[in-house]
Amino acid sequence: MKTTILGGLFVALAATAASASTVTIAFGDSSKHDPLPGAPGSVSSQRGGEFLVSGSLGNFSSFCLEYDEGISQSSFNYTIDTAVRSGGVGGGSPDPLSAETAELYRRFVSGAITPGVGQSNKDFNNAVQDAFWYLEEELGTVDFTAATAAASSTHFADMNATAQSLVNLVWGTTASVGRVRALNLTVISSGADAQSILYMVAIPLPGAGAMALAGLFGVAAVRRRRVL
Repeated sequence: MKTTILGGLFVALAATAASASTVTIAFGDSSKHDPLPGAPGSVSSQRGGEFLVSGSLGNFSSFCLEYDEGISQSSFNYTIDTAVRSGGVGGGSPDPLSAETAELYRRFVSGAITPGVGQSNKDFNNAVQDAFWYLEEELGTVDFTAATAAASSTHFADMNATAQSLVNLVWGTTASVGRVRALNLTVISSGADAQSILYMVAIPLPGAGAMALAGLFGVAAVRRRRVL
């Protein structure tokens, strides 16, 4: 019986470790976003705005973190980090996520920010994307010690009113990055760095592997009591 239980434990552990660490990007009607006029690192037909991510991390909406890199409808390998690993226009390499970026993404994921009356999803999502790029210093250097967002960078005025209001909403937040992370994507075939996107680490729940292990240990404990 011990051999059977141990064999079951190894099978459960192997099944838990066998999930593929890839994500797939899909565009919606609000995923294509042109860069702001005159902004640094302009890229024609830049991909930004909301898009759907699926794969080993589940399904969720995300936005680009790097202004000067595009993104394609494809599958990627990834690492989960508190900073953008490389690339981008500004902020350093690696470039840690700002607390403001994390707070804005939390509010987006929770549904606390939504399009205004009569505003299309595309216009709203483009404004959200611009706000993320601004907060990550992809649209020019930002002074996070400034009293107001408007005073923090000359490029604040380049954004439309919706993007400005979103930046104002989270400016000077005292919250930490919490569970928000940068998903640094790499090309599966070459390992080359691709775009970096936003991700919120899920609150851990008992997975199938953990439940299987718990069940097997329970069976072993019951059998041991009966033998004794």
